[in-house]
Amino acid sequence: MKAVVIGLVVFVLLAGFAGYWVAATDHPTSTPSTPLFAYSESGRFTYLAALKNNTLYNSTKYLTPGNGTLFTAITSWVNVSFDFRLSADRPVNASSVASVSVILQSPTWSKPLATETIRSSVHEGTFESLEAAYDVNVTNVTELAATIEKQTGYTPSSYSLAIDPAIRSSVGLGESATGITFLPGLTLNFSSDQIEPSHLSSALSGQFVPPGDPPAGRPNVSVVAFLLLFGAVGGAGAMGYLTWATRDERREPDLATITRPYSEAIVDARSPPSAASLVPVRTWEDVVKAADTLGVPILRVVRPPVEGPDDPGTTSFYVVSGTTAFVYVHGGRANAPAAAATPGHLPAPAAPPKPLTAAVREWQARYPRIPGIDQANLETFVEWTDRISDRLRWFRPSSSLRQDSEELLLRAIGLAQRGSLDAAWVILGQLYVRLGPWETPAKAGSRTPPAPPGRAG
Repeated sequence: MKAVVIGLVVFVLLAGFAGYWVAATDHPTSTPSTPLFAYSESGRFTYLAALKNNTLYNSTKYLTPGNGTLFTAITSWVNVSFDFRLSADRPVNASSVASVSVILQSPTWSKPLATETIRSSVHEGTFESLEAAYDVNVTNVTELAATIEKQTGYTPSSYSLAIDPAIRSSVGLGESATGITFLPGLTLNFSSDQIEPSHLSSALSGQFVPPGDPPAGRPNVSVVAFLLLFGAVGGAGAMGYLTWATRDERREPDLATITRPYSEAIVDARSPPSAASLVPVRTWEDVVKAADTLGVPILRVVRPPVEGPDDPGTTSFYVVSGTTAFVYVHGGRANAPAAAATPGHLPAPAAPPKPLTAAVREWQARYPRIPGIDQANLETFVEWTDRISDRLRWFRPSSSLRQDSEELLLRAIGLAQRGSLDAAWVILGQLYVRLGPWETPAKAGSRTPPAPPGRAG
């Protein structure tokens, strides 16, 4: 087995060398073009904090960056302003669009508060700028965070208000142009007693080099290079097949063993964090590296084995950084595609209901039921799948909460189709808690969608 692996590595390296040889003889290097223009972008946040009457700062009513610590108890408003500037080393035509979003977030949830779009442009100039402002009502922010904590039953050690401009610019000279994306961001970190701003300034620079002219002719490609490439690719394919055929059985490491040294850094959560993007990682060690680098806890979410003895369940670990979450899934069939099904068109079970397993009974007791429902009624189950599907339409398609909840909803429908209606209700109970609060419908079967997220702060 060791010799096969060594042979595979040798053939892969040989194929890489041969491929480079072929490319070098087939596409001669052209003369690099001269930069058409150079540019730089800068973003700067500043703030003016209005204070309540206090003894600490005497008669001072306002604080600016670097002039004192912002204490939550004596701060009324934080008036944030943002200044963006684009400069070029020669007159250019430029236009910029800034989409500014304000998000209240913790390690496990996030709530959008406001969005604003700002535009600016310059014609045959070397300088372009745009400005934005947002007023943070400290009392409203803390009360909103407290309300979310009370409703979810989860109290984070801290939360933050992120003000994130996404600036996309087009800069051109003559008939040539290039696109630039600039992503500065201010974070107001709320702890138990302080407000700590971070990332007050950022910058980006570069130059635009137009594509070079193609070469006039192409020399003959070396026959030896082609023969070497084909031979190396064939050898690598053969060694790869032998490696696959003689591979040792790969088993996932025991979960308790690999997580035991990091038990103090693991926090159990009932649902995945709400993040704009999910980044899957391959190993548990990758999750630990991400948590150590970011200095944040590891969130653990357990999916019960509700589908019977063949379903081992899954355990997912999340590390959250802003609107991004790194995730590692251990065990089960977490990556298997969900069965296709459409809420509201659920056929009758093909088999009689299966008896409850011990795992289903345990999770029924652990998760609350949906109030006032008959778990033996298939029509009621169909009505609730429709209500949950309607609720999910209010979340962004890219939201991890929506994607994870849609997967659970399809799993519940699949269980009901196979006759496991009790197990399906267990999953609907999880979705009921995750997507609440719910309004009481006017009559059985009616569905009332939630109000869209309001603008706070």
